[in-house]
Amino acid sequence: MTDDGDDETDYFESYVFNFSSNGNIAAVGDSDTVTGTYNVFRDDGRVELYMDFPNVGNFDELDDDWYFISIDQNTIRFNDDGDRLEFRQR
Repeated sequence: MTDDGDDETDYFESYVFNFSSNGNIAAVGDSDTVTGTYNVFRDDGRVELYMDFPNVGNFDELDDDWYFISIDQNTIRFNDDGDRLEFRQR
């Protein structure tokens, strides 16, 4: 993830993000789990991902409307005003 030009990948790298069909999301780390909610919707013809996490560590940096950019075999990419977010399948 990049936020305002800063690479924040290291903070989230050890987490596995599990998206449930009921709108819940769990970020499972080596020693903790952070839970939140998400919603995928279409706005002005664009697909958006909205996530809402508690103010735990840097997780509030993910609270935003992320616009879908692309998907390939194992990576999905989002953008918001120059900030980038990628999820890679493990």
